Amino acid sequence: MVTVMADAPIHLWLDVTDAASARIRCWMDVEASGPEGTVMAFPRWIPGSYVIRDPVRMVRDLCWSSSSEQPPWDERLDGSPVKRIGINRLLMGEGQPKGSRIRLGYEIIADELSVRTNHATHAHAFFSQAATWWLPREAVLDREDTTPIILTARHPTRWVPFGSWNSDGCEVLEDETTLSHLSISGLENWMDSPLSFSEATPISRTVGDITLEVTVVDIGGAPVRSDHVKKVCDDAERILAQQVTDLGDPGEGRYTLLLVLTNGERGGLEHRWGQVSMMGRTALTGADPVKAMDLQSLISHEFTHLWNVRNL
Repeated sequence: MVTVMADAPIHLWLDVTDAASARIRCWMDVEASGPEGTVMAFPRWIPGSYVIRDPVRMVRDLCWSSSSEQPPWDERLDGSPVKRIGINRLLMGEGQPKGSRIRLGYEIIADELSVRTNHATHAHAFFSQAATWWLPREAVLDREDTTPIILTARHPTRWVPFGSWNSDGCEVLEDETTLSHLSISGLENWMDSPLSFSEATPISRTVGDITLEVTVVDIGGAPVRSDHVKKVCDDAERILAQQVTDLGDPGEGRYTLLLVLTNGERGGLEHRWGQVSMMGRTALTGADPVKAMDLQSLISHEFTHLWNVRNL
């Protein structure tokens, strides 16, 4: 069953079918501010970063048009040109009445292997929301905000989305692609909720009132042995249970842990109810005990932010 909030103020469209090229097409349907035009701003800071990164440098082929039911998935980006304002702002939709629906289309280059930005290969695609989407100029990232946002992602049928988004169903198409319908509430939650796509099947565990969901994916497409995935899940469950005992109950929630195995690149980034961690694949093979311990330490560190992420 598919449930889509057609009247959501922001509807995102993401095409992941050509992830191997590291070129990802995006569309955004928003409400026009009025005939004077609608100003959009691209985030300059990514949660977890220590510097201004200006990820807008990875955006190209910007255009706008009136909104329609679905974007032209298999056609070139086409529409009226936008007007760039400084480094990270644009003006679009001049002449459109206030409240009408307009669509911004563009392409992002997803070739930076990092937990903070976007990367896509033939085996996996990862998206940081703050490195992917524009924000209406008047947007305020307030913890109490409940603005509904929906996302329709087109991806290979063998892939599944993973993240803290709500799943509202999917449609398998005749061209061996799938449309997955996802939603989230609140602009701040949106910006703090990364999303990945791969063949990996999430594993679920329960720790008190927390549902722990774990996905392990190899950036090179190598299969990850089931016993290695089980060890990651066992370690994560044990570490989280100990932290709940030591630090107290953080409340009921769904915590997503994405582990990306690499050739050696390492990193970790906390989110309010999740983490993205990256480690060399030898951490799971038994060939490198030091790296195996480092992985446990990294996962433990990111878990700790469940109790203080809003204060850092």
